[in-house]
Amino acid sequence: MRITRGIVIRFSIAFATGVGFWLRLGPRAGALWFVFLLWLLFEWDDRALAATALLCLATCPILLAIKQDAWSELMAQYAFFFLTMVVTLRIQDLVRHPKPEETIEVSEI
Repeated sequence: MRITRGIVIRFSIAFATGVGFWLRLGPRAGALWFVFLLWLLFEWDDRALAATALLCLATCPILLAIKQDAWSELMAQYAFFFLTMVVTLRIQDLVRHPKPEETIEVSEI
């Protein structure tokens, strides 16, 4: 993959926004915004984010079983954040690339 000016600009936007959220709201918020903007700007496949959300969700019962309630709650929040990212990216994909409308012919009976 050749590094073009557009790639550098998109990455810089995502990085600068992530650093801004990092400084304002903390490292977790900065990292999550950085990841979301990378997927949004580069139009990567969002199945990786969905798998991450499911992995975070799957760890919750395990963490609860070993009495790590705070970590379990954090993983549930991460699962919610990643699922929100996936839904937002899917909506954005439908807006950017709408499917052509199908015409249905109605025949008289």
